[in-house]
Amino acid sequence: MKNPCRVIWAIVLCAASYAVTLGVGSVKVFGEWLGPDSWIAGSVFTHLAMLILSLVLIRVMSGGDFGAYGFKGVSVRVIPKAILAGAVTVIAASMIPTMLMVMIGGRGILGEGMGPTKGMTALQMFTSILILASIAEEVLYRGLIQSFLAPLGTHGIQLLRVRLSLPVILAGAAFGMSHLILIGNTPGPLVAVIVFATTVLGIVAGYYREKTGSLVPAIVIHMMFNVAGVLGKLAQSSIGS
Repeated sequence: MKNPCRVIWAIVLCAASYAVTLGVGSVKVFGEWLGPDSWIAGSVFTHLAMLILSLVLIRVMSGGDFGAYGFKGVSVRVIPKAILAGAVTVIAASMIPTMLMVMIGGRGILGEGMGPTKGMTALQMFTSILILASIAEEVLYRGLIQSFLAPLGTHGIQLLRVRLSLPVILAGAAFGMSHLILIGNTPGPLVAVIVFATTVLGIVAGYYREKTGSLVPAIVIHMMFNVAGVLGKLAQSSIGS
């Protein structure tokens, strides 16, 4: 398959997967399982559908070779590095831009709430955002999409001492752009911060996915990023109350 066709097919795969999972998440019958005291957030169904669909597509496209799509172990020594990378990403790509926006436009510029976590309880954020979202989104973007684009790995850019391949950049950009769906129910400046931060997150996670051949570091980095978001939401709620 020629490189331009591979990129187009990757876009189609990503868009179709996202559309299907959002459609599943919007099915009203699932609302019967939700309630103010439920541990299940509505987004659980979206991420669960995303995970299942990604696994099915990987099974079909790989012929059963899940290892080629990142399903393999990794040295324990890599985990602390992944945790540190996640923490640095949170500070550089999320906290600093957020503080700059607040300094320029005041606290109200970001509105109330924290985008995707708005209205969730602490338990719902833990199950949906920290656990399931981190795994499902990494399986889709760093597992399915980045692996599908792997033949383009000979192309890339050099950033200081780090080489970022085209598959890493494209999968990271696709992940960031997917958060544009927040437009309409989230303040514009907050959407901008989220898109920028998740794009950087995607690239960092993708770099470790490519470097180690495993999805494990990418999931750890993603979880670290989401931990910061959930803690920020809980801190905001406690201050507001």
